[in-house]
Formats: sequence, structure tokens, C-alpha cells
Amino acid sequence: MTAPAGDRRERLRAMLADLKMPGALEAIDDVLVQVGSGAVTAGEAIERVLGVQIALRNNRRLPAIKTLAQFDLTFQPTVKREQVERLHELGFLDRAEATWSKSAAPTRLRPAQLHPRPTGLHGAQTR
Repeated sequence: MTAPAGDRRERLRAMLADLKMPGALEAIDDVLVQVGSGAVTAGEAIERVLGVQIALRNNRRLPAIKTLAQFDLTFQPTVKREQVERLHELGFLDRAEATWSKSAAPTRLRPAQLHPRPTGLHGAQTR
């Protein structure tokens, strides 16, 4: 005995949601109607659902090349444009500051930390 169409629809929708496939989830109802009317085969239906998902995923990708001026930082309000622009200038290298420090004040690195001397056998420093 086959499952009623409504049960199959709900199971498919739950699976697509679990797989985090919002494009396919949005398209599934129309595709199931087309399958039910005989307008498309099962293989064509799978192809359409996956095609919609792939198109959605590909449209979400960032363009390959984007300048800092073109980049939209509004999607992440905790990132401050001024801070990104200061990092872009690379002044932290001239000041020998660590950018990964969790403290509010930048960490000062000693020259040996920036360019450690190579070590010989047993950790002895060589000149």
C-alpha cells in the first residue's frame, strides 16, 4: 500500500528542511503537482528540485573580485568599517602589534617574537 500524497509531501518537506535546502523546499509543492498531473517524470522532478536548490546556492556566493569600498558590511553590524579600513592599511605590522589579542590594548611583540632565530640541535639558538 502506498502512502497518501499528503503524507509524502510532509515527509519530503521535513527531509528538505532537515537537509537545509530552502530552494528545494520552496519548489517541492509545484513539482509534486506536476508529477501528480503526469506533466513530469520522477527523474525530471528530482532534476527540477535539485536545480532550484543549486541555483539558489550559486546566487548566494560572493563575487570572485570585490574591492573593500564595494563590500557591504551592513550584514554584520558588529564589524566596524573604520576598523576594517585600519586593518587594510597594515599599520599593525609597522607597530609590531598582534591583531588576534582578545584584550582591548594591542599586544606589543618583541623583535625575537617577530623573527625568531633558528634553533640548532636540542633547542640551542644558532647565530
